[in-house]
Parts: sequence; C-alpha cells; structure tokens
Amino acid sequence: TPPVGTNVAYTNNGQVNAGTYTVKATLTNANYTDLILTATLTINKALAVITAANTQTFTYDGTVKNITASLNHTETALSYSPQQGYTEVGDYAITVFATETTNYQEVRKDILLQITDSSLGTDEPGAITVTEIKVAPNPVSSILKVFFPEPVPNKETIKIYDLMGQLVWEDPVMTGTTVKEIDFRYFYSGTYILKYKKKIVKIIKY
Repeated sequence: TPPVGTNVAYTNNGQVNAGTYTVKATLTNANYTDLILTATLTINKALAVITAANTQTFTYDGTVKNITASLNHTETALSYSPQQGYTEVGDYAITVFATETTNYQEVRKDILLQITDSSLGTDEPGAITVTEIKVAPNPVSSILKVFFPEPVPNKETIKIYDLMGQLVWEDPVMTGTTVKEIDFRYFYSGTYILKYKKKIVKIIKY
C-alpha cells in the first residue's frame, strides 16, 4: 500500500481494443523519491457468435430463398459460401462465416437450406429427407455435410458402402456433433449407401 499522500498517474492505461499494451504507473509523494512501475495489459479477442437455425426450410415459389443469420458484433459482415440463397427445389449446404477482426475471433457455422415443392411433399426425388439426418449437397463432388436435428447425445458411427455392400469408409460421430463433414474427393464416381444407426441414404458422387 502506498504511503498516505501518494499520487498515482497512469500512462497508456484504460484501453478498449484487443491487444497488448505497456502501462506505466508513476507514484509521487512529497516525502519520497518518485517511483515508476510498468506492467503489461493484455485484452484478448472476444468470441464471435453466429445465431441461426441449423436447418431453414422454405416452400418453392420461384423466388430466391436466403438463409438468415446474425452476428454478435458489428466489426464485420457475415459472408456465405457458396452463396446465401437458392431458387430451385433441393437441399443446400451453406457455410456462414465472419473473418477475424480487431476485437473478435473468426467464426463459422454450417446451415442446411431446404426448398421444398408443396405439391410433392417432403419425399420428392432430389430432396434427401431421412428421419434424424439430412445430407447436402447430393449429388456431391467434394464435401458432403450430414446435418443432425440436435446435438448427437452419444458417440455413433457413420458408415459408407458401395453398391456391392463393401464398407469403403467409416468414421465416428462424437457426442455434441450437429454437422459432420465427409470428404468425397477421393471416392470414385458412382452411387454409395450412407448408414447412420438404422437410417440409410443413397449418395451420388460425380
């Protein structure tokens, strides 16, 4: 504790933005020699959060259907890959992301956009609809995304078979997973069967 009558003056203190700062404190007292202290002030970047429903469903009407999402800060805008919306009936995997900024970390979230044809219901060809899981894009050329309606409660396994019934790929789905990515770039073109628990989905690789 400084002696009574000591004044403390700070230099470079009271920062707002993330970063590392050197702060100087000068202590003065009429009865003592001045004392200068230095310290490092570190402000870490905050977590960026994207708020959006994992699956967003629309009915086809000939207009573009865009997914909606919001970000918990205003230092940058959200970006969408490959794009924010589509017009035709189908299931589309879209990645929403925000780049790292001065005060916030990078963040990304996978969204499934579903556009259905009301005249055909939810089981029409082209819209891969399976209880508990949905996949997109299908057909696939590179990355297939498997969407779960809620975080997986227990560790499970996804398996992929060729049409001869031969197991060609398997990988665990960890507890808490909502989106699982499968790299199809090294699969031969053709038709495959994806199995998750008792659910089966036909996947076309082109």
